[in-house]
Amino acid sequence: MDDGFYEAKDWVTVADVQRFLERTPWDRPSWLAKESVVLMNELPRGPVPVSEAVVRTAQAHNINPVLLLARMQVEKSLVAASAPPPASVRAFALGCEKPTAAYPNGRDPAHASLEVQLECAAATLENQFARARSGKGKFMVWGETATEDGVLVRPAEAATAALYAYTPVEGTKAKNGNWLVWTVTRRFALALREREASR
Repeated sequence: MDDGFYEAKDWVTVADVQRFLERTPWDRPSWLAKESVVLMNELPRGPVPVSEAVVRTAQAHNINPVLLLARMQVEKSLVAASAPPPASVRAFALGCEKPTAAYPNGRDPAHASLEVQLECAAATLENQFARARSGKGKFMVWGETATEDGVLVRPAEAATAALYAYTPVEGTKAKNGNWLVWTVTRRFALALREREASR
């Protein structure tokens, strides 16, 4: 993934994301199209549509909103679901886990809600990008590092290094990890651009 796309915080609007959720690439609405959440770190803290939460959270962290949409799909298939999944599936919707003293595995129930997950994921993606760009991350531009599935990767861009820092799995053989992140991100980006062009 190139850095320009990763940092394109204005790449889509709230209206674009809302239309996308109302008609996903599976040609059906996502349950997220009618879901609302409370934005973190903003006042007043009333509920807003998920589409608005995704865009505003991404913009606050200087990342492309498509990264958050793709992460919701990669981690829990939330975008493809037409009916609200059980709470156990919705928990940790973006795979963002932060270890605490009480929950060393990172699965503190206080961090499980969608609004907390959006904020956590966006902040993590922003931070990992900055670390990769500064040469302080585990995965760095042109640095060779082994993933958890034993593949040596040499990211050509900070964006790719940041995605590997978030999910240190290459995934081509198992069709998971960063192979899946890139596949879903590309599919969502193409769908959003095609619809914009047809309007």
